[in-house]
Amino acid sequence: MNKELNLVQLPATFKRPALVLSFLLFAAFFMVRWMTEGTSIASEICSKLLLIILLVVSISKEYQEDERIQSIRAHSYSLAFVFGVLYAIVQPYINFGVEAILHPEGAIYEELPLFVILWFMLVVQIAYFHMLKKTA
Repeated sequence: MNKELNLVQLPATFKRPALVLSFLLFAAFFMVRWMTEGTSIASEICSKLLLIILLVVSISKEYQEDERIQSIRAHSYSLAFVFGVLYAIVQPYINFGVEAILHPEGAIYEELPLFVILWFMLVVQIAYFHMLKKTA
């Protein structure tokens, strides 16, 4: 499995530019959504690019890649998957409950968009990976 994991990793030099680009794309995504008052082609492009850049950050190697880092990376991916599934299951009910309290006549149950689930999973993986790396 370690050999397979190494095959999909990018060089460490990709990580910093991708992090900077992810912050810029995140800001651009919200600016476009605010200016267009909803979804548009530009917001869809920003959201897809943001997911790709977060994936680049997630699969980029560390400058000192060793067995400990690989173990932490595997642990962070498994945790992100579990949290992502739980989030995708529970959050729509929370949203519906809050909507039912605020607007009882117009509460509608809606599943989360795929972008939200994938963004959540990638952010959890990246954050937990860096947290574990600092503490372990």
